[in-house]
Amino acid sequence: MSSSQRCPARKFLEFEHLDPEQQDRELAKAQQFCPIFAGSRLGSMGTPVKVWLEGQPVFLCCAGCQSKAKKNPTETLETVKKLTARPKRRVAET
Repeated sequence: MSSSQRCPARKFLEFEHLDPEQQDRELAKAQQFCPIFAGSRLGSMGTPVKVWLEGQPVFLCCAGCQSKAKKNPTETLETVKKLTARPKRRVAET
């Protein structure tokens, strides 16, 4: 088990490299998981990768997911919609 999976607050450390001016941090936190690699929490493999699909920002767990996301933009955006619509668990701050 990686350290980001053991400590819920640690998962947001990788988000520090995302642009706060474009609200990337908040968007990635709302999405929480990669729409391509099911169950992969954003930030668990380093800084999330941002791609634009049909004019919308999408965050992926790694660069390896980019080609699949771009090949299936509609499906990827539907998955992101589902990820951002579900209730979020509150992360305990340390």
